Amino acid sequence: MYNYVIVSNTIYASNYFIPLLESNYKVLQCLGTVADNDAAIQKINELNPDILFLDSDDTSLDVFAILDQLNNSSLKTVLLSDTEQYAYTAFLHGVTEYILKDQIPIVLDKIVLRLMNKLSTQTDSNNKSTPKLNDSKRISISTTEGLIFIDIDNIIRVEADRSYCYLRLANGIKKTVCKSLKDIEQLLSHSHFYRTHNSHLVNLSYVKMIGYQDGGYVLMKDGSHVPIAR
Repeated sequence: MYNYVIVSNTIYASNYFIPLLESNYKVLQCLGTVADNDAAIQKINELNPDILFLDSDDTSLDVFAILDQLNNSSLKTVLLSDTEQYAYTAFLHGVTEYILKDQIPIVLDKIVLRLMNKLSTQTDSNNKSTPKLNDSKRISISTTEGLIFIDIDNIIRVEADRSYCYLRLANGIKKTVCKSLKDIEQLLSHSHFYRTHNSHLVNLSYVKMIGYQDGGYVLMKDGSHVPIAR
C-alpha cells in the first residue's frame, strides 16, 4: 500500500481525481489534502506520503513554492495541469511525472505503474535485510493491483511491449508490469529462462518443441509460439 497527499483546494480534486484513484487503484491510499500555502510543508512532513499530487491550476496555492521547500528526496511528485505551460518549470523542480488533465483517462494506468515501480525499487534498495527474491524462488512485481509476489516456476514466458512486459503464467493469467525485459531478465538470471528474441523470454521448463519453420520458433506447453531471433 502506497500513500499519497493532494495539494489542491479545487472541486476537481475532491469530486473527480480522488474518487478516480480510490475506485481504480486499491494500492493507493489518500492521507489527505493540502489547501493552505503556509501550512503545506508542515502537513506534508507530518503525513509523510509516498506520492504528492499537485494541482498547478489552483490559483490559491503556489505549488512551485511548496516544491522548493520539500526536503524529502524520496518523495514522488506528480503535477496535474490543464496546459503544458508549466512543464519546463516542473522539470526544473524535479517533478517525477507531469499529467495533462484531459489525458488522465488515457495515461493514468501507465503513470501509476511507473510510480509503483519506482517506489518498489526504492524500497528494495533501502531494505538491505530483505533476502534476494531469486533465492526464495519468487519475484516481486508492481502492478495496478499492488506489489504482488509470483513464484518463478509459474511463469511460462515474458513478452516485452516497449517499456512494459506481459508475464504469462501457468494458470492462464496475464500480468502487466512496468519493467523492461532487461529488468525482468535480471530478476530471473539464476533461473531456467532463455531469451529467444529481443522481445521474448521463455521458461525452459515449459518448452515443448523447437520448430524450424518460419525462421524458427519455440512451442510452449500452453500452446503459444515464440519467435527465435535469426
